[in-house]
Amino acid sequence: MTGLSDKILNDIKTQKVSQRPAWIFRSSELLKLLFLGVTLVAGAFAVSAVIFLLADYEWDVGLYQNGDLPQFILRGIPFYLIIVVIVLGVAAAVDFFRTKTGYRHGTAAVVAVYVGFLAVFGTALYLYGFGDYVDDVFSRLAPGYEAATWHRDEIWSEPELGLLGATVVGRLGPLEFAARDFHGNAWDIRVTPEAAARLPDLTPGRPLRIIGRVRDEGMFDAKDVRPWDGHHGFRRPLDFLPSHRPSPDQSQKLRS
Repeated sequence: MTGLSDKILNDIKTQKVSQRPAWIFRSSELLKLLFLGVTLVAGAFAVSAVIFLLADYEWDVGLYQNGDLPQFILRGIPFYLIIVVIVLGVAAAVDFFRTKTGYRHGTAAVVAVYVGFLAVFGTALYLYGFGDYVDDVFSRLAPGYEAATWHRDEIWSEPELGLLGATVVGRLGPLEFAARDFHGNAWDIRVTPEAAARLPDLTPGRPLRIIGRVRDEGMFDAKDVRPWDGHHGFRRPLDFLPSHRPSPDQSQKLRS
């Protein structure tokens, strides 16, 4: 033991090791904790957007659309944001283990706390309307996000697959009305008697979600007509943050 102590003292002398001020260590520890807090909060916001996208995706229409069901399901999973959450989680874990007391905790415990934090605070942020807002920010600023993420307006812009989002122009008859889709294309919508029994109000300008098939160019046979706002999933009770995503009655979509 004496030999080891002598070696350490000798290394200190020969390498001219000097004592650093305590404030440097305290500042370093503070910066690590600050970075940890930022990654945790950022992860919670990202989770709120994941929940928003999962809740807003039209999962049930996959049973009605005339395309590939597995592909439809895969499109609804927000892989981009999930990767962001994982990257933030790894960064938070690495930073935590570098803190003064981080080494005392096992990896499994740290992961469990991180997941629990994101689940609770991410859900809370979603319920207060932040998920829509975060999704909008990513759509504007994150490279490749729009190409990798599907939104409700895109789901209902595939009439060839039986999914048509459009606004009412006016009635043409008891079972027929005129509408205009996201791109400004005019459609003659013919409703089946079964769908007519549960037909929503057809006030001009009202956005609708229409399930059916293309009968001819500009003509669509509807077997189900739903109001745009009617939804079966989670909804945000306090949606106080504005979204810059185009509304259904606009002729241009955000994604080109």
